[in-house]
Amino acid sequence: MKISLMTYKHTKELFTDLGAFRNFLDTIKSYGITGIEPMFLEAEDFYLNHDLLREVLKETAKRDMCIPNIDLIVNHLKPGGFEDACEKTRTMIKSASILKPALAMTNGNRLPEDMSPEEGRKLVAASIDNAIEAGEKHGLDIATEAFGISYDIMSTLEMLEDIFSMVKKSPLYFVGDSANSCYGAESSVVALEKFWDTLRHVHIKDVKETQEGTGYPAKGDRWLGQAELGTGIAGVKQLL
Repeated sequence: MKISLMTYKHTKELFTDLGAFRNFLDTIKSYGITGIEPMFLEAEDFYLNHDLLREVLKETAKRDMCIPNIDLIVNHLKPGGFEDACEKTRTMIKSASILKPALAMTNGNRLPEDMSPEEGRKLVAASIDNAIEAGEKHGLDIATEAFGISYDIMSTLEMLEDIFSMVKKSPLYFVGDSANSCYGAESSVVALEKFWDTLRHVHIKDVKETQEGTGYPAKGDRWLGQAELGTGIAGVKQLL
């Protein structure tokens, strides 16, 4: 089994300091990690620096490591609205293709809080269609996972089924996640089984209940934050 380490969206500096990046790759490789999975929230200044992207790819390939997936998250609340966000997604996918990942994941989340679940799902589906079209042009497969800005937009199996049915373009792949369905008070195993035929990638993480305002809002007026593997409520063992 190939195991890659997913960086968090706040670690952009790791990729813009090549010295730190080399040390990071050497460290995780010494632990038996076979690849790295960049995750960013609208890091245009990183993705538009193509010379830097090529150096990141060169350093990764030099160590016989891979970039199996890139997680692109675009904020649809910022000035410019939905069309501006879609253009940003297309630009980031074009730039990300330099790193030659096997997959790019996009959720198109960060939706207005006053938007109804139905409207939110339509917007997510439209943003995914936009990503699939951009991916076709640059040789990138597109996937999504069970997560949105709140559980009533995307996390539950019912909402996920709606998203997949609303997306018009194909193929759309699924990324299974051991924790994300928990935000909708469901087991991630259910989503994994439902979308098994389109499963391309798996995220392993755990979550636990936290204080209000810490982590992410979840169904039942709960808040969930990250936990050490096996210590939370995500059912990591069952998913594996």
